[in-house]
Amino acid sequence: MDVRVESGFPWDGRVRIHVRAKHSGFRLALCIPGWCEGYTVTCGGEFEKTEKDGCLYLKKEWGEEDILELDFPMYVKLIAANPAVRETIGKVAVTRGPVVYCLEEADNGKNLHLLSVDPLGNADVIEEAVCGEKAKTVLLCGWREREADQTQELYHVWRKERKEAVMLKFIPYYMWANRMENEMRVWVRR
Repeated sequence: MDVRVESGFPWDGRVRIHVRAKHSGFRLALCIPGWCEGYTVTCGGEFEKTEKDGCLYLKKEWGEEDILELDFPMYVKLIAANPAVRETIGKVAVTRGPVVYCLEEADNGKNLHLLSVDPLGNADVIEEAVCGEKAKTVLLCGWREREADQTQELYHVWRKERKEAVMLKFIPYYMWANRMENEMRVWVRR
């Protein structure tokens, strides 16, 4: 028996598994990622499929070489923390598949605390090089609170913030601080 896996994880949710196990009817167990909201599976011929405790079990009479294909769609999601976590109330984190993203000053300018994301906006996923490494970045619409409206006084009478529309660029969290020393933020106001 020989099993070989090809995958583009963490950037692509398509997985191809080559199974060489002629005349054996064993059950193949595969982990279903916790971030996955659904998947498709194709395998030549008839097979028995069951799910239990986060695993997918496939049983069939395997051939000379069967190719099993799985597709785990990777959507951009905004994740909120439990309200008991005071520091993240009113904020969201951006994820795509298994990857957590962050804002970095190198892409979004200084004072990241003045940025907020539009939770109803569309997300664009771009493949590009970050720090010389191929990655998928996420672009989301958002706003920047205008710094000119900020007072130098520690306290002042409240007034509605004036914001300007901006495109926010999120990079994979593990890549931050590799282009320069700069500010980073995972939890962003909404």
